[in-house]
Amino acid sequence: MFRILIFGGTTEGRELADFCHSNRIPAAVCVTTGFGKELLSSFNTLKIITGKKDYSQIVNMLEKEKYSAVLDATHPFAEKATENIKKACKDTDTQFFRVIRDSEIRMEPAALPIISVLI
Repeated sequence: MFRILIFGGTTEGRELADFCHSNRIPAAVCVTTGFGKELLSSFNTLKIITGKKDYSQIVNMLEKEKYSAVLDATHPFAEKATENIKKACKDTDTQFFRVIRDSEIRMEPAALPIISVLI
């Protein structure tokens, strides 16, 4: 079964969570705060994971839950989080996609606008 892990905390993360929920795509969403969890509380088909995750915790989640792909929709300035997520995906052979905002395209030309991949 194809399962997605979304690292959220942004509008784009909530939009991806909504898309997965509305289309019954098995997914989990990681947010760092209780407020982020509260914003996703209506998405009862998704697993919501709360709390900041370091590299080893991300690796453990990926190995235990066997996610098919990870969507990094963290804030553009959350560089350490993105670094940890990307490295954990590489080390566990999990597909990694960085969700970017239109304003970031000039900064990250190789980044993939993930919404078009899901549709």
